[in-house]
Amino acid sequence: MGCPVVLASVLPAARPRIRRWPAKSTTWLGFGAVLSATVLWGYANVVMRLLDGPVTPGLLMWLRFFIPLAALSPVLVRVRGAGAWFWGAVGAGAVLGLATYAQAVALETIPVDQMAFVSALYVVFTPMAGAVLARLWPPWTLMVATVAALLGVVLLMGGLGGGIYVGTWLSLASAGAITIQIVALSRLAVRASPLQLTAAESLGAVLVLTAVLAVRAGSALSMLQGSPGWPAGVWAGVLYLALGGGLLAFVLQAWGQRRLSAAAAALVFNTEAVWSALLAWLILGETLSGWQMAGAALTVGTLTMAVLAGPLPRHRPSSAPRTGAPP
Repeated sequence: MGCPVVLASVLPAARPRIRRWPAKSTTWLGFGAVLSATVLWGYANVVMRLLDGPVTPGLLMWLRFFIPLAALSPVLVRVRGAGAWFWGAVGAGAVLGLATYAQAVALETIPVDQMAFVSALYVVFTPMAGAVLARLWPPWTLMVATVAALLGVVLLMGGLGGGIYVGTWLSLASAGAITIQIVALSRLAVRASPLQLTAAESLGAVLVLTAVLAVRAGSALSMLQGSPGWPAGVWAGVLYLALGGGLLAFVLQAWGQRRLSAAAAALVFNTEAVWSALLAWLILGETLSGWQMAGAALTVGTLTMAVLAGPLPRHRPSSAPRTGAPP
């Protein structure tokens, strides 16, 4: 997930320098980009389950961010002294790295669908964070949709009587971390291009995951010594996580969040759990109960309600300076 907030919809933010489409069309393009990212992340959750065993969670997440970092190293060299937004993005990336690591470890004790559903609670944490930080409330339509989405997540977990394991708590912690990353990215997305933000976030994630590996299992380099013996299918999964569920998805997220409010983006990101459940059923044979299917339908319904209620809230323009090239 990743790779979602309200903060950008209630605080002044800079208007992107280039507008090639009308505002309404731009909003829908942002919606499509963020929705595409959720599909990529949904499949990434299934891939993490498939790679559980051949690759340890720490090394898997390290590779997920290190490969995009290597690919974007020319971008990183050009922006390393760009300003405060760069270090903010590095910090957001560190939080994101810890969130994905928690998700990978959670999959050792709970199914893919439950991990995704609990992690999706950031769709509720996000507007609450915006309210606390800005002392303002998002539009009532989004608040109603957010509450309904929370009910959908509860149903997707199998109801209030569903089991709670260590993986459940790790997924909950991941939801809180993702909320922080989304709030930060919504403010930073108008000050740098998606590639610049992705490069900086990848750096932050690699730094924090390198520290995690050093504490828990030795250095990343020592753990990579056995990687030449990995089957081709394992490497294919690692590359998908790094380039499909990593680089491409994070660029789509950053590009889309420039055109959506924080709360609207969070509602779109909530569909990641639905995609995860659907793909886990198709690929892994994990089935949904009647309650879970009802929750999936409710989640999709709340997303549709939020979109059809009117134009999604956008950033308020201001004269604040903006650095970085447009996408």
